[in-house]
Amino acid sequence: MEERLKELRTLTGAGLLECKKALIASEGNVQIALIKLRGEDDEPPDPEPEAFD
Repeated sequence: MEERLKELRTLTGAGLLECKKALIASEGNVQIALIKLRGEDDEPPDPEPEAFD
């Protein structure tokens, strides 16, 4: 896991703990951890309801 942690830190510049949490959440998958760190796995916000006249 140390090599993947080092790779993730090099790719993102993120902190050690942040990278470790992302790797644990992604079960060691660096590509998924990258997505998590970038925030791309978040669901898009709900669209604003249109105002009624």
